[in-house]
Amino acid sequence: MRYYIRQLFKTPMLLIFALMTLIFGFTALGMRAEVNEYAVVTALGVDMADDGYELSFLTFIPIAQQTFTEQYKVVTAKGKSMAEAIDFAGLRMGRQVGLSHIKVIVLNSELLNDDLSTHIDFLLRNKQISTSAKLVCCDSTAKEFLISAQKLDNASSVKISDLVSFNLDHIFAADSSLETYAKGTFGPTGVGLISLLHLEKSDGEGLAATMSDSQSQSSGQSSGGQETKEIINSGDTAILKDGKLVTTLNADQMRDCNFLHGVCTICSLEIDHFSDKDFTDATLSFEIFDKTISYKVVFENGTPIVCVNTKLSLKLGEVKNSDGQITKNVELFVISKSAEKAIEQKVKKYMADGLEIMRDNNTDIVDFYTIIHNTNPKAFKNFLNSLENSDEYLSHIVVKASVDVMAK
Repeated sequence: MRYYIRQLFKTPMLLIFALMTLIFGFTALGMRAEVNEYAVVTALGVDMADDGYELSFLTFIPIAQQTFTEQYKVVTAKGKSMAEAIDFAGLRMGRQVGLSHIKVIVLNSELLNDDLSTHIDFLLRNKQISTSAKLVCCDSTAKEFLISAQKLDNASSVKISDLVSFNLDHIFAADSSLETYAKGTFGPTGVGLISLLHLEKSDGEGLAATMSDSQSQSSGQSSGGQETKEIINSGDTAILKDGKLVTTLNADQMRDCNFLHGVCTICSLEIDHFSDKDFTDATLSFEIFDKTISYKVVFENGTPIVCVNTKLSLKLGEVKNSDGQITKNVELFVISKSAEKAIEQKVKKYMADGLEIMRDNNTDIVDFYTIIHNTNPKAFKNFLNSLENSDEYLSHIVVKASVDVMAK
């Protein structure tokens, strides 16, 4: 025993550890659980009100039982400012509103009619909210949208946060978070992207939630006539410049722009009316597993030329003739040189269309500004000064595209 006491005095850190355990350990055992003090908010909805904002909170309610189940409810509160609405929501729930677990922020489309940055300034500055929280815009009220999300989260294994996060990799959509929005809007291009989700009446098939008009109550419970609505993620994207809505792009238009952008990687690609030694007037469907883009910038006579090299890793997934589907195992087919050439031409067509979309709307979605500036700041500054309107630089730069196809 004396040996252990001597060793204890030789290592004073053990004494400190024991003292901290006595002071804080037993005290912590008697404290209330934080779930009883804080309301865990997983999604936040923002609507305009007559004299300010109406905020809707999708809150998680922990229930002590043998089998763990997640239950959610929607609580709404109005205030002249978002901070005031959060305080009122805390009074309704009898708990402090915790914002650190927010994964999705749902914005009513009415907010896009003005400068969005002024409306969400509180959210951008709030240190509790993670910058990775996804921004979503909906054509219904944010409260109605979250009521649908609540029912899906309660009744389905598919979470609304998973639905939004899927856009990060999918080439037909856009990644939109607080961080990416702030970087784009307050960066040199001023361009921000926000995914658009729709709430539509359901035909009874697929992922849907049953709702009623009486669900505007804070509890989210229904008592009137019910109708089934479903959340649709079709890849539509709102394009904003300096916080104001410029245009809305559908999934195909976003695909065209994303073939110039190195963020989204997963999609499919179809080649129509293809013929070679193996196929006659066939439609080839390829699955793209990876997309890598590199940029090279050179200046000729003061004009920046951006060389975009796209490397695609894909495989043939399906083949259809004009008279029906080919029954052979397409995985055994080797992509021929003529097929590679057809893929290159199709991708270059997409890239050209995407560049035209950006030029028509004067929105630098790809951020060519930063790519060119980082290559040669002085030459780029001289180029901008030579333009009558430096904000329209997209119409004056030259973009050259090349495509490398790698069969998997």
